[in-house]
Amino acid sequence: MRSTYRRLAPASLLALIGALLLGRALPGAADPARPSFRVTPAKYEIPTVSLIDQDGKRVPLAEALGGPEPVGLNFFFASCRTICPVMSSAFAGMREKLGKDGRSLRLVSISIDPDQDTPEVLRSYATRYGAGRGWTFLTGTQEQIDAVLRSFLAESGGKFNHQPLFFFRDGAADQWLRVDGLAGAGDLASVARRLHLTLRSPG
Repeated sequence: MRSTYRRLAPASLLALIGALLLGRALPGAADPARPSFRVTPAKYEIPTVSLIDQDGKRVPLAEALGGPEPVGLNFFFASCRTICPVMSSAFAGMREKLGKDGRSLRLVSISIDPDQDTPEVLRSYATRYGAGRGWTFLTGTQEQIDAVLRSFLAESGGKFNHQPLFFFRDGAADQWLRVDGLAGAGDLASVARRLHLTLRSPG
């Protein structure tokens, strides 16, 4: 640390110390108020598992994430008080921003806390975010959920360490766009459009 300070000019050193003391962003650092995320293309092999949705119906994951319609995916758990509410709000807000042009975009949210997140809990959570038609919440056994997390390279060593991730797939392709970070509703809407999703009203 001393060698770092010696290389700094006096003015830069004062700015650094002032920023640390006042809790401000360091000179040249990213604005902490702005969401930081990155988008990368990826391919994933969906595991052969059947999960349970918020209505207690068994749903093959390949069916939930497949088909000709575009789909968005994230992982969450209902009792989370940190990033999950932000991510769920971003999904809900994205749908509002896309409006009628986004009605063909299906959303799937998979719980990483299956012991606690029963279909009843998922149904209550879905209501909290005004999920409505086209947004499915899934749970299953821990073994099944772990298999899905591994398939999407989303393992984190436990629910309290899980990272903010979103995934989008065009219904006409097997390639996904992976969004790492707390992207906002407008950011996610832009990602959806960037993927050239078939965003149009059914029929």
